[in-house]
Amino acid sequence: MTGPRTTLSLYDCYSIMLALTLEDAGLCRKGDVGPWMTDQDFSATGNLPVNPHGGQLACGQADLAGGMCHLVEAVRQLRGEAGARQVTDAELALVTGNGATLGEEVALVMGACA
Repeated sequence: MTGPRTTLSLYDCYSIMLALTLEDAGLCRKGDVGPWMTDQDFSATGNLPVNPHGGQLACGQADLAGGMCHLVEAVRQLRGEAGARQVTDAELALVTGNGATLGEEVALVMGACA
């Protein structure tokens, strides 16, 4: 990716959701996500930071609050308050969520204040 440093807080209730969301966000072509993912570094210091807080595997899925951890992480990243998992110079964050057995989707793009 080029342009502003971006962190992705992608709702990951199922492992396949990360792949589907990356495709739907236009980061790779539909059907190419598997090979494409092997060429990416999703860590906080990588080329495409995804869920530096560990996602739902790390924080759980607490009913309706499950996606809130992604929003909180994005805010922390944009404020520069994420500690050891801080994405350097994070300027934009994409937060996603889904529900109703993939019947609903939502996305929020946030930017850091200057």
